[in-house]
Amino acid sequence: KFKGRPHWFCLGCQFARPSHLDKEAMAASQAWAQTISADRPFTFTAESGNVLHLRSCSLKPGGAAASLTCTPAGGSTLTLARATASTPTCNVRAMLVSETTLSVSGPGQLFVSALLLPGANKKRRRSADAAVAATHAAAVATKTSSASTPAKVEERPAKVAKVAAQPKAEPKQIPAVTPVAKAIAKAPAVAKPADVKSPAPAVAKPNVAEPNKAAPPAAAAASANGKATEESKVNDANGEAKKAKEAKPKQPVSRKVTSSGLQYEVLKAGSGRVATSGKNVQVRYEGFLTNGHRFDKGNIRFRLGLGEVIQGWDEGIKGMFEGEQRRLLVPPRLAYGAAGSPPTIPPNSNLIFEVTLVGC
Repeated sequence: KFKGRPHWFCLGCQFARPSHLDKEAMAASQAWAQTISADRPFTFTAESGNVLHLRSCSLKPGGAAASLTCTPAGGSTLTLARATASTPTCNVRAMLVSETTLSVSGPGQLFVSALLLPGANKKRRRSADAAVAATHAAAVATKTSSASTPAKVEERPAKVAKVAAQPKAEPKQIPAVTPVAKAIAKAPAVAKPADVKSPAPAVAKPNVAEPNKAAPPAAAAASANGKATEESKVNDANGEAKKAKEAKPKQPVSRKVTSSGLQYEVLKAGSGRVATSGKNVQVRYEGFLTNGHRFDKGNIRFRLGLGEVIQGWDEGIKGMFEGEQRRLLVPPRLAYGAAGSPPTIPPNSNLIFEVTLVGC
């Protein structure tokens, strides 16, 4: 769960996210650092398609609180981070892909560190252009296939016209109707003898005998339907009971509260190697708000304790064994704070994560 991952700052281009930068661009990255203050801003020109990947900022010793701001060319000013005496170092997750001015709001000075990715924006644009070209080709192929469909539909009226052009069929149907009409007209005359008492018993006996023979199959069908209904009810009850059992939250094996205010519960004990600071760990996770709404899930790999994830994760995953499962109750100051992560995470949100250490 990379800190700021739901809302990476992409200044100058909405596609400038880490996932759009290939491994070659990351391998060619160069370390970059600059001291910035209110009277000494820095302007990144993005020449030759370079990309500046901001990582962190630190307050100069003895300085007052200061905020790191950026202003894209022709855009509005955005605050990226705020460093204070109690929190002198802040993680920054922003990528500059066009001309942008970095400045400081406040009396303090900030030491900003970043990675310079030479020509990464050109490579990203070529990938984006190739994707647009592929999408356009697919759209043209779809229009071509759909344009050929009406030609088949136009053939149908011609066949109908051939059938309608045969008027000889209508005179042949007129004589066929006459005998049927005569037979219907004679039917009332035949029905009159039914009032005579002598033939009535002969007609009634067969009609009464047939329902008696058919009664047992009907009763058997009703009984089978009743059994099927009862079995269906039993199956539904079992299914609901199973869902209710699965919906029950797992009971924790142990609980702990750290000095920073993080709470975690061990849901399942693990064994094997232990996650320690600096290790490359792999974690499977689900994230929930306190109202039960799940805002994220997935599988992620990162280096523990180096600020690549939110502080609540660095503290809560440290000390886990492989296969161990924990529930982390993370307060806002150890997660996304007053800014939140719109639109999925509101400001000042307490977050709940269920994490499993897959490997380390």
